[in-house]
Amino acid sequence: MDAKHTPGEWEATPPDRYNDEWIIHTEAGVGGEIARVSNFARPDNSQGEITANARLIAAAPDMLAALVHIVGLMDASGRSVARRAIAKARGFHVNKTDEDEVDE
Repeated sequence: MDAKHTPGEWEATPPDRYNDEWIIHTEAGVGGEIARVSNFARPDNSQGEITANARLIAAAPDMLAALVHIVGLMDASGRSVARRAIAKARGFHVNKTDEDEVDE
């Protein structure tokens, strides 16, 4: 199962005077908005944590691509951990104890 996420580079645009949320969108806005990150649900979150969350979400497609690329270079233990992360990103439910192989 391949990821069916929005293709392309994702970017995080910080809040401005009109909007108090980080907006995750495709590069140059082509393809539109992907997500918003705010402290609405957890008002105790610091601005630093909100910023870090937005940047992490924006980097997700790049991190998935990098992880898929390096799986073949890892030892068996590392591959198992990496494959579980890839499976989770691709929408599979995987328990930490699952030893099932996940196609790359």
